[in-house]
Amino acid sequence: VLVCGLVLVWDWAERTSSAQTLRGRIERYLLPTLLGMAVYLLYLCDSKTSMLCFVAGSLIIASIRLPAFRQRFNRLSRYVLIGGTIFYLLEWQFKISAPLLSVLGRDATFTGRTEVWRVLLELNTNRLHGTGFMSFWDDPFYQSQLPYWVAFSAHNGYVDIFLAGGVLGIIALIIMVLGVSTKINHALNQGTTLAVFRFAVLLAMLIGNFSESNFACMTPLGFLFLIAAIGEVQPKYAWSESSPSASERSASQADSVIEVR
Repeated sequence: VLVCGLVLVWDWAERTSSAQTLRGRIERYLLPTLLGMAVYLLYLCDSKTSMLCFVAGSLIIASIRLPAFRQRFNRLSRYVLIGGTIFYLLEWQFKISAPLLSVLGRDATFTGRTEVWRVLLELNTNRLHGTGFMSFWDDPFYQSQLPYWVAFSAHNGYVDIFLAGGVLGIIALIIMVLGVSTKINHALNQGTTLAVFRFAVLLAMLIGNFSESNFACMTPLGFLFLIAAIGEVQPKYAWSESSPSASERSASQADSVIEVR
């Protein structure tokens, strides 16, 4: 539902920011109807993390409509980094997360997730390279040491990466996130809605993994992140009108083969 909602918001932003027009009554009302259904389903599932990711991603995508941000797309990552730093300092000094979680109807344990993380991190796994990719939850040795209420997920993508890859896995994750962030930041200079959508997916991925495991897992959000990380694929070389056509190139290659023979 989160993925569908973000895609629908991006589709709305793409249509309203370009010269495209919605033709026909069905096409005009279908998008708002589907978006409303996505919001309602998020409300029914009562997943605060998904709601937070959807709101944050939607606000970033909707910023395309604000004239003040249209010329500052390349600064989005800078604004988010500054905002994240300010939040961390306020949390460190004033513990502002407690009242925010209370407003969301949650507590500091993230619905018991912190206890799960504590139990998993206390296990004697290899701190350097972990247990191997997706091997922890299939290993009877570790499974026998877990209480019954810890079931096949750390509910935290960062903890799951540490269990599977140890410190090396965390370092690889940081390198991957930095690489994708740099690539998306360069794309923001183009000022396209696709670049802003990719940035929104990146932010949703980083937030969502604090309470669910999406890294290295084929979840809907994890799959969308892979697509956003790849981005637009453009040919490195473009054939001009003066360039030989495909048939001419094939014919010349065939002639060269005949001459070699």
